[in-house]
Amino acid sequence: AQQVAQGQVPLAGATQEEAAQQLSKLTSAYTKFLTDAVQQYKRLAVRLQHVYGPVGADVEVEAAVLAEVQAAGPTPYPPGAHDARPAVHRCLVYLGDLCRYHAQVSKASKAPHYAAVSYYRLAASVLPSYGNPYNQLAVMAYYANDELRAVYYYYRALGVAASPFLTAKDNLLLLYERNRAKYAALGPRRGTGVPSVADVGVRYVRLAGLLFDRINLETLGEVRGCALGDLTALLGDPAFLASLRTAPPDNHLPLHLAAIALLPAHTLAVPAAPGSAAAAGAGT
Repeated sequence: AQQVAQGQVPLAGATQEEAAQQLSKLTSAYTKFLTDAVQQYKRLAVRLQHVYGPVGADVEVEAAVLAEVQAAGPTPYPPGAHDARPAVHRCLVYLGDLCRYHAQVSKASKAPHYAAVSYYRLAASVLPSYGNPYNQLAVMAYYANDELRAVYYYYRALGVAASPFLTAKDNLLLLYERNRAKYAALGPRRGTGVPSVADVGVRYVRLAGLLFDRINLETLGEVRGCALGDLTALLGDPAFLASLRTAPPDNHLPLHLAAIALLPAHTLAVPAAPGSAAAAGAGT
Protein backbone atom coordinates (compact mmCIF):
# COMPACT_ATOMS: atom_id res chain seq x y z
CA ALA A 1 0.00 0.00 0.00
CA GLN A 2 2.80 2.40 0.88
CA GLN A 3 4.57 1.63 -2.41
CA VAL A 4 1.39 2.37 -4.32
CA ALA A 5 0.95 5.65 -2.44
CA GLN A 6 4.51 6.72 -3.26
CA GLY A 7 4.52 5.44 -6.84
CA GLN A 8 7.32 2.96 -6.13
CA VAL A 9 5.73 -0.35 -7.16
CA PRO A 10 8.50 -2.47 -8.74
CA LEU A 11 7.64 -3.70 -12.25
CA ALA A 12 10.53 -5.84 -13.48
CA GLY A 13 11.07 -5.83 -17.23
CA ALA A 14 8.30 -3.33 -17.99
CA THR A 15 8.77 -0.34 -20.26
CA GLN A 16 8.18 3.10 -18.86
CA GLU A 17 4.76 3.29 -20.54
CA GLU A 18 3.75 -0.18 -19.31
CA ALA A 19 4.90 0.67 -15.80
CA ALA A 20 2.87 3.88 -15.86
CA GLN A 21 -0.24 2.00 -17.02
CA GLN A 22 0.18 -0.71 -14.41
CA LEU A 23 0.76 1.85 -11.68
CA SER A 24 -2.41 3.67 -12.74
CA LYS A 25 -4.41 0.43 -12.50
CA LEU A 26 -2.97 -0.39 -9.08
CA THR A 27 -3.63 3.11 -7.83
CA SER A 28 -7.24 2.97 -9.06
CA ALA A 29 -7.78 -0.41 -7.40
CA TYR A 30 -6.20 0.81 -4.17
CA THR A 31 -8.31 3.97 -4.17
CA LYS A 32 -11.48 1.93 -4.76
CA PHE A 33 -10.56 -0.38 -1.88
CA LEU A 34 -10.10 2.62 0.42
CA THR A 35 -13.38 4.20 -0.72
CA ASP A 36 -15.30 0.96 -0.15
CA ALA A 37 -13.72 0.50 3.29
CA VAL A 38 -14.67 4.06 4.24
CA GLN A 39 -18.28 3.38 3.34
CA GLN A 40 -18.31 0.18 5.40
CA TYR A 41 -16.98 1.87 8.53
CA LYS A 42 -19.33 4.83 8.12
CA ARG A 43 -22.26 2.42 7.85
CA LEU A 44 -21.02 0.57 10.95
CA ALA A 45 -20.65 3.78 12.98
CA VAL A 46 -24.20 4.81 12.08
CA ARG A 47 -25.56 1.35 12.77
CA LEU A 48 -23.90 1.15 16.20
CA GLN A 49 -25.49 4.43 17.24
CA HIS A 50 -28.86 3.37 15.89
CA VAL A 51 -28.78 0.15 17.93
CA TYR A 52 -27.12 1.32 21.14
CA GLY A 53 -27.92 5.02 21.17
CA PRO A 54 -26.13 8.12 19.84
CA VAL A 55 -22.70 9.04 21.20
CA GLY A 56 -22.34 12.39 19.43
CA ALA A 57 -20.62 11.11 16.30
CA ASP A 58 -22.53 12.60 13.37
CA VAL A 59 -21.24 10.61 10.41
CA GLU A 60 -22.53 11.63 7.00
CA VAL A 61 -23.83 8.72 4.91
CA GLU A 62 -25.88 8.50 1.75
CA ALA A 63 -29.64 8.62 2.12
CA ALA A 64 -29.94 5.01 0.95
CA VAL A 65 -27.54 3.83 3.67
CA LEU A 66 -29.41 5.78 6.34
CA ALA A 67 -32.72 4.33 5.14
CA GLU A 68 -31.22 0.83 5.24
CA VAL A 69 -30.10 1.29 8.84
CA GLN A 70 -33.43 2.75 9.94
CA ALA A 71 -35.34 -0.01 8.14
CA ALA A 72 -33.82 -2.52 10.57
CA GLY A 73 -36.41 -1.33 13.05
CA PRO A 74 -36.20 0.14 16.55
CA THR A 75 -33.29 -0.82 18.76
CA PRO A 76 -33.96 -3.71 21.16
CA TYR A 77 -31.77 -2.07 23.78
CA PRO A 78 -32.90 0.74 26.09
CA PRO A 79 -30.80 3.92 25.99
CA GLY A 80 -27.64 3.55 28.06
CA ALA A 81 -27.82 -0.23 28.29
CA HIS A 82 -24.59 -0.61 26.35
CA ASP A 83 -21.77 1.90 25.91
CA ALA A 84 -21.14 2.15 22.18
CA ARG A 85 -18.47 4.83 22.51
CA PRO A 86 -15.40 2.53 22.33
CA ALA A 87 -16.70 0.80 19.19
CA VAL A 88 -17.72 4.04 17.48
CA HIS A 89 -14.43 5.64 18.55
CA ARG A 90 -12.51 2.83 16.88
CA CYS A 91 -14.57 3.15 13.70
CA LEU A 92 -13.76 6.86 13.55
CA VAL A 93 -10.03 6.27 14.03
CA TYR A 94 -10.10 3.68 11.24
CA LEU A 95 -11.99 6.13 9.03
CA GLY A 96 -9.29 8.73 9.68
CA ASP A 97 -6.58 6.22 8.82
CA LEU A 98 -8.28 5.22 5.57
CA CYS A 99 -8.69 8.85 4.53
CA ARG A 100 -5.05 9.51 5.44
CA TYR A 101 -3.96 6.68 3.15
CA HIS A 102 -6.19 8.13 0.44
CA ALA A 103 -4.56 11.54 0.94
CA GLN A 104 -1.15 10.00 0.25
CA VAL A 105 -2.41 8.76 -3.11
CA SER A 106 -4.62 11.70 -4.14
CA LYS A 107 -2.00 14.39 -3.77
CA ALA A 108 -3.87 16.70 -6.13
CA SER A 109 -6.86 16.89 -3.76
CA LYS A 110 -6.87 18.09 -0.15
CA ALA A 111 -10.31 16.59 0.56
CA PRO A 112 -9.02 13.25 1.94
CA HIS A 113 -6.58 15.11 4.20
CA TYR A 114 -9.32 17.29 5.66
CA ALA A 115 -11.59 14.25 6.02
CA ALA A 116 -8.89 12.37 7.98
CA VAL A 117 -8.40 15.29 10.36
CA SER A 118 -12.17 15.59 10.81
CA TYR A 119 -12.57 11.90 11.72
CA TYR A 120 -9.69 11.99 14.18
CA ARG A 121 -11.17 15.05 15.88
CA LEU A 122 -14.55 13.39 16.02
CA ALA A 123 -13.00 10.29 17.59
CA ALA A 124 -11.32 12.50 20.19
CA SER A 125 -14.64 14.15 20.99
CA VAL A 126 -16.33 10.78 21.54
CA LEU A 127 -13.64 9.56 23.97
CA PRO A 128 -11.47 12.54 24.96
CA SER A 129 -9.43 10.47 27.42
CA TYR A 130 -8.12 8.09 24.72
CA GLY A 131 -4.82 9.05 23.16
CA ASN A 132 -4.93 7.29 19.78
CA PRO A 133 -6.66 10.01 17.73
CA TYR A 134 -4.36 12.69 19.16
CA ASN A 135 -1.35 10.67 17.99
CA GLN A 136 -2.88 10.42 14.52
CA LEU A 137 -3.53 14.18 14.46
CA ALA A 138 0.14 14.65 15.34
CA VAL A 139 1.10 12.46 12.38
CA MET A 140 -1.07 14.61 10.11
CA ALA A 141 0.54 17.79 11.47
CA TYR A 142 3.99 16.33 10.90
CA TYR A 143 3.07 15.48 7.30
CA ALA A 144 2.09 19.14 6.91
CA ASN A 145 5.55 20.18 8.20
CA ASP A 146 4.04 21.71 11.35
CA GLU A 147 6.30 20.27 14.06
CA LEU A 148 4.98 22.49 16.83
CA ARG A 149 1.40 21.33 16.32
CA ALA A 150 2.64 17.74 16.07
CA VAL A 151 4.34 18.07 19.47
CA TYR A 152 1.14 19.54 20.89
CA TYR A 153 -0.91 16.54 19.78
CA TYR A 154 1.76 14.01 20.80
CA TYR A 155 1.69 15.51 24.28
CA ARG A 156 -2.07 15.22 24.35
CA ALA A 157 -1.78 11.59 23.26
CA LEU A 158 0.49 10.96 26.25
CA GLY A 159 -1.31 13.15 28.75
CA VAL A 160 -4.84 11.71 28.60
CA ALA A 161 -6.02 9.91 31.71
CA ALA A 162 -7.75 6.71 30.65
CA SER A 163 -5.70 5.37 27.76
CA PRO A 164 -2.50 7.22 26.85
CA PHE A 165 -1.04 6.26 23.48
CA LEU A 166 2.46 5.29 24.57
CA THR A 167 3.84 4.94 21.03
CA ALA A 168 3.62 8.74 20.89
CA LYS A 169 6.75 8.88 23.05
CA ASP A 170 8.82 7.11 20.40
CA ASN A 171 7.30 9.36 17.73
CA LEU A 172 8.24 12.40 19.80
CA LEU A 173 11.83 11.30 20.25
CA LEU A 174 12.15 10.83 16.48
CA LEU A 175 10.63 14.25 15.83
CA TYR A 176 12.99 15.89 18.34
CA GLU A 177 15.98 14.18 16.75
CA ARG A 178 15.05 15.56 13.32
CA ASN A 179 14.38 18.99 14.79
CA ARG A 180 17.96 19.31 16.02
CA ALA A 181 19.23 19.79 12.48
CA LYS A 182 16.59 22.44 11.77
CA TYR A 183 17.50 24.28 14.96
CA ALA A 184 21.20 24.15 14.14
CA ALA A 185 20.52 25.53 10.64
CA LEU A 186 18.45 28.36 12.11
CA GLY A 187 21.36 29.54 14.27
CA PRO A 188 21.26 32.10 17.08
CA ARG A 189 18.79 34.94 16.99
CA ARG A 190 20.08 38.00 15.15
CA GLY A 191 18.75 41.53 14.96
CA THR A 192 15.42 42.93 16.13
CA GLY A 193 13.21 41.94 13.22
CA VAL A 194 10.00 39.97 13.52
CA PRO A 195 10.68 36.23 13.17
CA SER A 196 8.40 33.91 11.24
CA VAL A 197 5.94 31.64 13.00
CA ALA A 198 7.91 28.71 11.54
CA ASP A 199 11.14 29.91 13.17
CA VAL A 200 9.43 30.31 16.53
CA GLY A 201 8.08 26.79 16.15
CA VAL A 202 11.54 25.36 15.44
CA ARG A 203 13.00 27.02 18.53
CA TYR A 204 10.20 25.93 20.85
CA VAL A 205 10.26 22.37 19.56
CA ARG A 206 13.96 22.28 20.38
CA LEU A 207 13.23 23.68 23.85
CA ALA A 208 10.48 21.10 24.39
CA GLY A 209 12.85 18.36 23.26
CA LEU A 210 15.46 19.35 25.84
CA LEU A 211 12.88 19.27 28.61
CA PHE A 212 11.46 15.98 27.37
CA ASP A 213 14.58 13.82 27.03
CA ARG A 214 16.81 15.90 29.37
CA ILE A 215 19.85 15.46 27.15
CA ASN A 216 22.25 18.35 26.42
CA LEU A 217 20.70 20.41 29.20
CA GLU A 218 23.82 22.59 29.24
CA THR A 219 22.32 24.31 26.17
CA LEU A 220 18.97 24.96 27.87
CA GLY A 221 19.73 28.58 28.76
CA GLU A 222 20.76 29.50 25.23
CA VAL A 223 17.83 27.69 23.61
CA ARG A 224 15.33 29.19 26.07
CA GLY A 225 16.71 32.69 25.53
CA CYS A 226 16.43 32.45 21.75
CA ALA A 227 12.93 30.97 21.96
CA LEU A 228 11.65 33.65 24.33
CA GLY A 229 13.31 36.40 22.32
CA ASP A 230 11.65 35.27 19.10
CA LEU A 231 8.28 34.81 20.77
CA THR A 232 8.42 38.26 22.37
CA ALA A 233 9.22 39.83 19.02
CA LEU A 234 6.45 37.90 17.30
CA LEU A 235 3.85 38.83 19.93
CA GLY A 236 4.82 42.47 19.48
CA ASP A 237 3.89 42.38 15.81
CA PRO A 238 0.40 43.92 15.23
CA ALA A 239 -0.14 41.84 12.09
CA PHE A 240 0.47 38.60 13.98
CA LEU A 241 -1.82 39.64 16.83
CA ALA A 242 -4.54 40.43 14.31
CA SER A 243 -4.14 36.97 12.76
CA LEU A 244 -4.67 35.36 16.17
CA ARG A 245 -8.16 36.81 16.39
CA THR A 246 -9.26 34.85 13.33
CA ALA A 247 -7.13 31.72 13.79
CA PRO A 248 -9.02 28.46 14.40
CA PRO A 249 -8.47 26.85 17.83
CA ASP A 250 -6.30 24.05 16.45
CA ASN A 251 -3.93 26.59 14.87
CA HIS A 252 -3.47 28.91 17.83
CA LEU A 253 0.22 29.33 18.64
CA PRO A 254 -0.15 30.58 22.26
CA LEU A 255 -2.45 27.64 23.09
CA HIS A 256 0.05 25.17 21.68
CA LEU A 257 2.93 26.73 23.59
CA ALA A 258 0.99 26.75 26.86
CA ALA A 259 -0.11 23.13 26.47
CA ILE A 260 3.39 21.98 25.51
CA ALA A 261 4.76 23.58 28.70
CA LEU A 262 2.37 21.60 30.92
CA LEU A 263 3.67 18.06 30.46
CA PRO A 264 7.35 18.78 31.33
CA ALA A 265 6.21 20.88 34.29
CA HIS A 266 3.96 18.07 35.49
CA THR A 267 6.59 15.36 35.12
CA LEU A 268 9.17 17.47 36.94
CA ALA A 269 6.83 18.30 39.83
CA VAL A 270 4.91 15.06 40.35
CA PRO A 271 6.58 11.64 40.81
CA ALA A 272 5.20 9.37 38.10
CA ALA A 273 3.95 5.86 38.76
CA PRO A 274 5.47 3.23 36.44
CA GLY A 275 3.39 2.79 33.30
CA SER A 276 1.41 5.98 33.82
CA ALA A 277 0.96 8.74 31.25
CA ALA A 278 3.31 10.97 33.23
CA ALA A 279 5.95 8.28 33.24
CA ALA A 280 5.50 7.86 29.50
CA GLY A 281 6.25 11.53 28.96
CA ALA A 282 9.03 11.85 31.48
CA GLY A 283 11.80 11.00 29.04
CA THR A 284 14.82 8.87 29.77
